[in-house]
Amino acid sequence: MWSQDPTPAPRDSVDRWVVSRTGMADVDQFPYKHLPLPSAALQGNLRSQAQLGMRLGLGRGVPQDYGQSYVWLSLAVAGGDRNAKELMEKMRGLLSPPQLAAAQARASELFKQIEQNQKSE
Repeated sequence: MWSQDPTPAPRDSVDRWVVSRTGMADVDQFPYKHLPLPSAALQGNLRSQAQLGMRLGLGRGVPQDYGQSYVWLSLAVAGGDRNAKELMEKMRGLLSPPQLAAAQARASELFKQIEQNQKSE
């Protein structure tokens, strides 16, 4: 869905950055393998949004996609997850201006959808 720049940052540099911010030796140590991340994220669960964004940014368990990573991290930040902001900014730097505009538009659409779903519950 989201195209990558031809020369993205080396994956290990993103891994090292996340590890330095979280203190975890391996991103796979995060306890979310059992969570249905997309479902929980679409329901507005901030932790799931942030974790899905991180997984997409690192390509852990899903195809690496900086645009989708930015989308989910920005939703988490909009919901109040301050920890996701730094990684969201890192993902922003890996996107071209058209990719960033598409990611911001998608995040806006999803934000409205989540807001609507929460009102109808």
